[in-house]
Amino acid sequence: MVPGMAGAGVGKLPLPGEEPTKAQKAARQVRRASGVHRHARRIPADPSRPQTSIDTRRAVHDRPAMTNLGRGTMLAASALAAAAVGVAAPQAPAALTAEGVQIRGHAAHERIVVAFTGGRLRGGEGQVHTPDPSPGDGRATVRVSARGITSTAKEARRAGVRVSIVRRRGSVVALVLAPRGRFKFVSYAVDGTGRRLVIDLWRATTAPAAAIRDDGCLRLTAWRGGSRPAVRGLELVPLFEHTVVASLRAENAGGTTLGLAPLTATGFRFRPDFSGYLRPGRFAGPIPHSLDRSRRAMLEAWSSSARDGSLECLVQVPVMLAPVGG
Repeated sequence: MVPGMAGAGVGKLPLPGEEPTKAQKAARQVRRASGVHRHARRIPADPSRPQTSIDTRRAVHDRPAMTNLGRGTMLAASALAAAAVGVAAPQAPAALTAEGVQIRGHAAHERIVVAFTGGRLRGGEGQVHTPDPSPGDGRATVRVSARGITSTAKEARRAGVRVSIVRRRGSVVALVLAPRGRFKFVSYAVDGTGRRLVIDLWRATTAPAAAIRDDGCLRLTAWRGGSRPAVRGLELVPLFEHTVVASLRAENAGGTTLGLAPLTATGFRFRPDFSGYLRPGRFAGPIPHSLDRSRRAMLEAWSSSARDGSLECLVQVPVMLAPVGG
């Protein structure tokens, strides 16, 4: 008998009613201990080596013969398989996608809202900017940059304003088309959810409903029209070089002004941590013009971004101008 080979070296099993020999008894005990069935099918082995009886049915189906170590291994494998099925592999974050555009009318501006999914807009340095902040010629653009950004948004139209989202590599561009002269400034901001880009097209209008005396950034405290128009106000938040531009603009004049005067705010006092003002700055000055006839205009005080020229602050009131010397 070859060690470790149950039944090897035994020619036959005893017939019914026949007393087994000692060798047959020993082979039976070995077979029982090893789990091999008495009527196992013989699988021919290498003719040069003794044959071994292998019970393929019991090897596959007889679970009670499994050792404690084998049962633990199978349970662990089953648990791992269940975990692999129940727990999805981590997925890469979805790309930022512009999915829709809406346009809403207001007295002072047209508001364009671009909705995004798949992430959040940071609105920080460089992600959103306007390559073309002057819509007076009938065209303006606002670009949003992000890795993998794309768009499924359809073109939106309202009252002569058309907005389409153009895909570029690494960015999308809101292309705004409008009648020439109707708008004068572009401003933009990311709302509190981080999922909407708000673009405002500011009208070149003299309508009283478009007046803004305090926008949280600037405040008008006094003004006059006539032949010697002038303005006075407060710088509520620190502006670049504390510069405020005062101007006079006619209806549908776009970026063209009747008079323009850069002013500098003074007298401000910062908080100890420089997070804002304890005392706002003050600006004041005349806005010269050269009109030879009376004309209605919008008196404006505003500030633009030093980074891309987009509008940051705007206060305005309509006035009636008179000819110089009149």
